[in-house]
Amino acid sequence: MMKILKNLDTFNEFDIKFSDEKYLKEMVYYSWGMPLIMQQIGDAVFWNSLDGTIDKDNTYSGIINAAVELGNKQIRNKLNKIKSPYYTTILYKLGKNEKMEFTKSEVKEFLSSDENRVFDDFLKRMRDLEIIESIGKENSGEYSFVNRLYFVYFLIIANLGDVSKIDMFQNMI
Repeated sequence: MMKILKNLDTFNEFDIKFSDEKYLKEMVYYSWGMPLIMQQIGDAVFWNSLDGTIDKDNTYSGIINAAVELGNKQIRNKLNKIKSPYYTTILYKLGKNEKMEFTKSEVKEFLSSDENRVFDDFLKRMRDLEIIESIGKENSGEYSFVNRLYFVYFLIIANLGDVSKIDMFQNMI
């Protein structure tokens, strides 16, 4: 709660108000405690607020803008190497289900049959691209995103974007 109040103080310094404090909480949630992401989200939301009041539209468009900007700056080169639409969808589903760390068995529960069919190849490709790494004992089936930034990117896009429009988001980065 203290972090939220500190972030609120920053906006108050510029005479920016929130129509509802839940929008600040959303900004903090989607930053997942990463200062780089919070800065990017805060900047995007700040510039979206033309009237000095941050509302739902300012907040969510700012969060999406921040994700696109982070994608452009931080992970574009890796995302450009992903050619399979199944792989992209699996990454978005990991974000949607808030799976920074996961086991193969728990992920397979929310994948389609086609996605399950390619899941082992997906894990190998993501390890090769250094997006996901094995974190358990050898062959334990435990994995994690290598960098929290990758995870947060997919979390934001999957939760605030329409996963059926993945191509639109890929074209933005």
